[in-house]
Amino acid sequence: MNYNLEIRDSFGGIHKRKNQYIVDVLEGRTVDKNTHPYNINIRKFKNEEKNFLNSLKNIDANIKNEDSRQIKNLKIRFSKANKKIEFYKDYLDLTYDAVLEHDISKIEEKHIPNILSYYESLNKKLKESEKKLSSLSDSIIKEEEKEIALKKQEEDKIYREKLNEINKKFSDGLISKKAKKAESHALKKEHQENISQIELLNESTALKDKIANIKHRRKIDIKSMTNVMESDISNIRRTTPIEAIQKKPIISYLTFLIPGLGQFLNGQFVKGILFFLGSLFFLFNSYSIRSRIWKLSRRRSLWTNKSS
Repeated sequence: MNYNLEIRDSFGGIHKRKNQYIVDVLEGRTVDKNTHPYNINIRKFKNEEKNFLNSLKNIDANIKNEDSRQIKNLKIRFSKANKKIEFYKDYLDLTYDAVLEHDISKIEEKHIPNILSYYESLNKKLKESEKKLSSLSDSIIKEEEKEIALKKQEEDKIYREKLNEINKKFSDGLISKKAKKAESHALKKEHQENISQIELLNESTALKDKIANIKHRRKIDIKSMTNVMESDISNIRRTTPIEAIQKKPIISYLTFLIPGLGQFLNGQFVKGILFFLGSLFFLFNSYSIRSRIWKLSRRRSLWTNKSS
């Protein structure tokens, strides 16, 4: 097994090895793997970590019924992050696994409150707009619709008058065909914008547009902010080295030849059995299909020979 006193992260950054057992081996000290203090401490850490992670399964995250699944997950992550920071800080000198989990939790602790705060502010605006919309009476809406209809008629009249002026200038030879087309296009665009502004005078329409906009922002902005956090986490993963004990080559060969053996060696017995049975099922089906194809091709060959 080839080890060095220094290890590298995904970017090639150099880090000091934390595994003191390997350090002692590299420095020529005679040590016993099972009784070495580092290995004892790392086993203790793994057991405590397992119990700690189990305790987080039913953590209270102050989840509301109206929260989306994304927000629920963020609240759970934030609650877990606070606990993880406290747990892993005591093991930062022991293993880079603890460093990674601690640093990821620090990033979550930094970003998630801002995301949740922004979400709550949008939710508040959304509820206010929905409440205001529901409070509008039919009589008010009808009056606004009449007023808007009159304003639209007036705007249409102005648009037609201006369009006639452009056509007259073209007929009189004052502008070219190209200029007429450009002015008509600009006038039409201006007319459409004016109509849109008039429609916003309808409070019901304006509120509906506002509600749709808030919902869109709530979906897109929250996703964007979460992606920024995930990007920072990915960067932490790339800059934190992995310090793993190398396995004997024969084990790698055996796990390749025997599906599920790797899971057994890692203590994942159920997963190992499923892998093994799945492989047998796949091999059996493959053999069965090949056998059928061979029989069909043989029958076809015999039939062809008889026909000839």
